Amino acid sequence: MKNKIMKDLMFIFQCMFVLAMVWIFILTIKRTALEIPMAFLLFIGFTAAIAIWMLKEKSFAPMEGHKLFPIIWLISFVVMLILAFNLKVDMYNNWDYGKVLRSAYEWVTEGKITAFEYYIRYPNNQFLLLLLSIIIKIILSVVPSADIYFCQDITIIINILMIQLAIGLTHVIAGRMLDRKSLLLSDLFVAGCSPLYLYASMLYTDTAALLPLMLLIYCLIAGEEKLQKNQMKRAVLYFFVGGMIAAVGYYVKLTIIFFCIGFLIYVFLKWPWKRWFICVLCMAAGFLIAYAGTKKMITLQSDYTAEQYDTYQFPYVHWVMMSLGPNGRYNQDDVDYTLSFNSMDAKKQADMKVIQERVSDMGFTGLLEHGLHEKVYHAWTQGALSADDYVHRQPLSTGIIRQIFALDGKYYKGYLLYAQAYWLLIIFGMILSAVRYFKNREMCQIHGIEITIFGLFVFLLLWESNPRYLMHFLLMFCIISAYGYGIIRKTKLGKIA
Repeated sequence: MKNKIMKDLMFIFQCMFVLAMVWIFILTIKRTALEIPMAFLLFIGFTAAIAIWMLKEKSFAPMEGHKLFPIIWLISFVVMLILAFNLKVDMYNNWDYGKVLRSAYEWVTEGKITAFEYYIRYPNNQFLLLLLSIIIKIILSVVPSADIYFCQDITIIINILMIQLAIGLTHVIAGRMLDRKSLLLSDLFVAGCSPLYLYASMLYTDTAALLPLMLLIYCLIAGEEKLQKNQMKRAVLYFFVGGMIAAVGYYVKLTIIFFCIGFLIYVFLKWPWKRWFICVLCMAAGFLIAYAGTKKMITLQSDYTAEQYDTYQFPYVHWVMMSLGPNGRYNQDDVDYTLSFNSMDAKKQADMKVIQERVSDMGFTGLLEHGLHEKVYHAWTQGALSADDYVHRQPLSTGIIRQIFALDGKYYKGYLLYAQAYWLLIIFGMILSAVRYFKNREMCQIHGIEITIFGLFVFLLLWESNPRYLMHFLLMFCIISAYGYGIIRKTKLGKIA
């Protein structure tokens, strides 16, 4: 009886996931038709090439999977290094990336932070500030004359190394979930993921979250495998460490927690409750210990008073209010409005009033239109994930690479053609991954990731959204999409896998 209920619940989750992905795919088609219709031809070409290759059982067999990955990885590293330094942006008069890096340099060299209220308002950047200040301290201890631009160059190198380590972990994780051809396809998807290369020029929370998220995924799926083999001590260790990584990742990017939730739902649906409880208990213990330790470390580095928090901190409803504004994205007018009130309670009451007014003005159908069309269209349909926009702000160079990838570049249309075709390919593969479930109704670790992505979809309907917020989930998208295209692979028996 329990098995049937769990399978029915997984079926419901898969239905919701596939509906979300189909809707994103439809809206991506709309954006592509409006911006660069030729991308459809490239998408069809990519899909046809994958289908032909998947149907050939022995094609490239000696080079599949693990054997080809070191070459792909090396090429990816070299290309990322070149692009990151050619797409470097100035830190002054820039968005949050520049502000945090400037504050870290100021903190180390002058012992103060002028814009302290910013870190009270956006506490998610306090850990990044601490991390960057440690990096800059080390740099200045080795090169005392280093200016802020030299420090920026070092952070770019560190950012690239962290992204590349995350790519390596993605290969390891995919190797546990996919067959040889799908593994190679996942590696190629990751290598061809252009936002990774563009955002490599900026060490911010979106890229900094990639490595802890992939470490978290590795620990939890390894723990589940040990659970399956009744190796309880190792399972407990993996889940405990996974909980610790989740806590640190939480301070980098809150949405990392979504994988914990998705994974726990998957384990709950698949395993007996006793094993699920072991998983929850170990993860919770690791999370609470690391959370308290990280919080203490951040608190020791800051001396904000309760009065300052009350004056400058924003209530969570502020971001819900912004989500009901134009495109559901960041809105400076909303920020200024919330700032105009001098206490947390006053801010919360004022923002709640605006939320009620906007919901009332929209009505039920307007709210659906705003969330499911306007917000999804803005957040989920850009193949570049707004990286083309961010690298064109305050450029430090105007060379050919910037002319290709920056939003205002002379050859930008060529990049847009590729980015949209690639995004259509990835989203279509994620639709196919759900189709694979409907074919055999068997639960696997892929479905824990799918539940995570559906949770992200729902969250971005309710919260202020930005295509950039998908960045640290991209590697998960690649694994799921490669798994989806595996549906067209012929087995030796001539059946569809």
